[in-house]
Amino acid sequence: MSPRVLGNRYALEAQIARGGMGAIWLGRDIQLERRVAVKLMLGGKVRSRRARVQFESEALAIARFHHPNVVRIYDYGIDDGEPFIVMELLQGEDLKTRFDRSSRIPLGSIAGIVMQAARALGVAHQAGVVHRDLKPGNIFLEKLAGREVVKILDFGLVEAARAEPTEDSSRLLGTPGYMSPEQAASEPCDHRSDLWSLAMVAYVMLCGRLPFEGGSVPLMLYKICMEDVPPITSLAPDLPSELNAFFAKALSRDPAGRFGSAPEMASALMGIAEAASTRTAKILFVDDEPDMVELVKQRFRRQRRSGKFELLFAGDGVEAVDVLRENPDVDVVVTDINMPRMDGLTFLSKVGDVNPVVRVIIASAYGDMANLRTAMNRGAFDFVTKPVDFKDLETTIMKTLQTVRVLRRTLVSEQEASILRLFVGGGMADRLVALAGDDGQLAAQDLGDATVVEVLVDGFNEYLERHSVAKALLFLNEFYERILPEFTSRQGALGSLRPGGFRAVFHGVEHGEAAVASCLAARSRLAEPMSGGAATFSMRAGIAEGEVAWGTVGGRDVGRVDYAAFGDGVERALALVGQAGRGRLVATASLAAALSDRFVTKPVGAVLLPGDAAETDFCEVLASSHAPPTEDTILPDDLDSYAATGQDTIATVAEFTVPPDSVGAQLDSSSEVSVPKKAATEG
Repeated sequence: MSPRVLGNRYALEAQIARGGMGAIWLGRDIQLERRVAVKLMLGGKVRSRRARVQFESEALAIARFHHPNVVRIYDYGIDDGEPFIVMELLQGEDLKTRFDRSSRIPLGSIAGIVMQAARALGVAHQAGVVHRDLKPGNIFLEKLAGREVVKILDFGLVEAARAEPTEDSSRLLGTPGYMSPEQAASEPCDHRSDLWSLAMVAYVMLCGRLPFEGGSVPLMLYKICMEDVPPITSLAPDLPSELNAFFAKALSRDPAGRFGSAPEMASALMGIAEAASTRTAKILFVDDEPDMVELVKQRFRRQRRSGKFELLFAGDGVEAVDVLRENPDVDVVVTDINMPRMDGLTFLSKVGDVNPVVRVIIASAYGDMANLRTAMNRGAFDFVTKPVDFKDLETTIMKTLQTVRVLRRTLVSEQEASILRLFVGGGMADRLVALAGDDGQLAAQDLGDATVVEVLVDGFNEYLERHSVAKALLFLNEFYERILPEFTSRQGALGSLRPGGFRAVFHGVEHGEAAVASCLAARSRLAEPMSGGAATFSMRAGIAEGEVAWGTVGGRDVGRVDYAAFGDGVERALALVGQAGRGRLVATASLAAALSDRFVTKPVGAVLLPGDAAETDFCEVLASSHAPPTEDTILPDDLDSYAATGQDTIATVAEFTVPPDSVGAQLDSSSEVSVPKKAATEG
């Protein structure tokens, strides 16, 4: 039986979740060839006008702002009378699943989760959007490049904040237990209602239970409206006493008594967490000796009771890889070398692909120097000898933890400073720094074949001449927020982010296809209206394959790192982007030939690339071959004047609106889109 296809574009493959409003399906975007999540309204709700409006409001609300901590909406439509929302497909678990498995979550972890959620809520509240249904099930922990990224889900109960009560705003909507007092009383709600709900999520995750439990839902709502929340240390005496004052303010029944904003509340919680230094270190022991588990538990019983260590165990490398995937917050791995199925050295070579932050300590018999040298060459951080001296092992673990925590803080700082990087040039270095090393020596982190995309932003300087710096940067940020996810969602690593452009490096399986598809999708996104007006900015790109070294570059002492890449692929991409006209994507002919069954390209000319003795042919990438051309699509024969007229005379994305049916953006006849002739882009 063939799968159902929504809007002639999204094939439903399997139902993966179900809620009160709709079901979530694993889907495939046929035109862009990527996996997506599709929220399809349940059949019983379709006939309800209120439910349909509520369902549509979710897509409209999220479309009002873009933020990395909010699930992305790709599309909204109606198929055979049933509304659907197309979203990014996330890998990980929601906070409720994590809580159900562990019963309580450490303060340091919750503070980090609240901080990320607060960033998203701060942006939403500035846009006049109130979520109204924050709860553990709507906070998703996405596994991304060895770390967890919080994504806020389900804006189905969202509504614009209003000063005056209305019929809709007075309805009882939300989840009992996480409703604010004003929400439970069916009174008008503003952004402070979300602050209550987020604080309640933190309260429950820390102490293990809701403060008002038992009895009926009306009784719970009555207590929320009439009673103060018990001090959290009365339910969990091991927590810092400073949390009592924090939650007294965060969960004040009077909205005026709460924190002023989500970021302010999150910063206060993070301050308590950092002062208490109670983040539990998660240590994974990998050993096939049957008595090792009990021995380690016994020797580290004091650290376990105090919350200093959380211990995980695996019997061999295969099991250890699975444990790392399920626990992206593991800090340190202590592994034996000789084990069945997958030995320690093989496991060591796979750790970086699963979690690039974790550091590995090798436990081996004294004198096994050959294996130890191999382990260190493969990235082992340190080693201890067998039989294990547990005092020495604890010292080694603590030293390793210091390095991991510095690296984690650096990654967090890097994320928070992403806007500031727009002011800073890439500064490519000739060697990469391994931040985990105590000696500060520089060392390459990885080397291999990759595809590099060098993107130049056209229009920023011209815009800056007519507008203030603040407005130009605000518009540039929106430009980047729109196109960068098209690269990161296809596993592109971004570097050298600046007003003039950026670099993306793709490695792994089918890196060439991912690079080209990212460029086409990003260019297609630029055809959509932006808050700054018409498509003032456009992008051109050079795409080339070659050997590339990549990793982090910077210095621990100054607390600054960046993603860097260098090598043949980078030099070739830089040379090619100089051959691209405004709004054009050009690639080496060899790459175009390898992907000829997936993309439509046109030969353009030849150029002498760095390191080559002879000129190399290059092509323009026009579209994906999955999207059938229409009369509005530029085909190769339409571009004969490309070389003759010069790059800057060719029509650009900034000048045209993308024809939806030719590029994979499925719009119905009611969509308010102007479709002039002759535009070639791809989604």
